[in-house]
Amino acid sequence: MLPDMCQNVPQQLPKEWKTERSIIQDSVETDVPELQKVYDERAYIGELTGYDDPRENPMLAEFRHETLPPDGRAELHRVQSIFEKQTKEFVGYLICYHGFPDHETLWIAVLAIRPTFQRQKLGKEVIDALSIETKKLGTFHRMGISIGTGNEPAMKFWSSCGFTQIVKTIDHGEHKEEWRVKPL
Repeated sequence: MLPDMCQNVPQQLPKEWKTERSIIQDSVETDVPELQKVYDERAYIGELTGYDDPRENPMLAEFRHETLPPDGRAELHRVQSIFEKQTKEFVGYLICYHGFPDHETLWIAVLAIRPTFQRQKLGKEVIDALSIETKKLGTFHRMGISIGTGNEPAMKFWSSCGFTQIVKTIDHGEHKEEWRVKPL
């Protein structure tokens, strides 16, 4: 199930799509400071999972497509900013990879929601809409996510979104992660 990640993917997520309360659109360079703020606000996750990110500016690296899966291609990597629909306030970001770890999977590298917007079901709303957008593409049969096993809130959240099938567990020594998928 895990090989084939370099096959061409004919369709990708739209550059802009919406949920009931949010607008999700491809990030632009002027979004990078806000992306980094959200990243920094969520630094506590490393304490839960045991993962420490050594990069100086992780969100600039993501925006420049420097953080790709093995044999990954920049054109299949998408960083999207999430804005509150009415106020246009920056809510968070979504990072996806089209066709990892195989050509039938849309991989969610990160869904990050600012702490002030958490527990309002915005993240679930984004994932529900992402599922619909992904189905529309007709290319992918599942979505995947990696979850640090020490991050209980994330485990509960992703399970509630339908990511219950564990396809791989990786022990990095200082932290462990589960790869989970949700069939579409």
